[in-house]
Amino acid sequence: GMIKQGIVDEVKVLKKYYDSIEDASITEHTLINEDVRKTVFENGTVAYVNYSDNDYTGDFGTVTAHGYLIVPSAAE
Repeated sequence: GMIKQGIVDEVKVLKKYYDSIEDASITEHTLINEDVRKTVFENGTVAYVNYSDNDYTGDFGTVTAHGYLIVPSAAE
């Protein structure tokens, strides 16, 4: 469905920029709200993607509009 395709597109975008998630599988995918997605990878890396026209600020930091924020694993 649409959500699944969105996740696939999201991962492609993120993988293009971050080798740290190259071989990591997704362990959790959460919709924070209508426009902000949180993806957790098995290595502990967390990616937030914002599809809205406005910045989104959470306790993890700020995700810029149409941007993303990578939070590396604390285990590194």
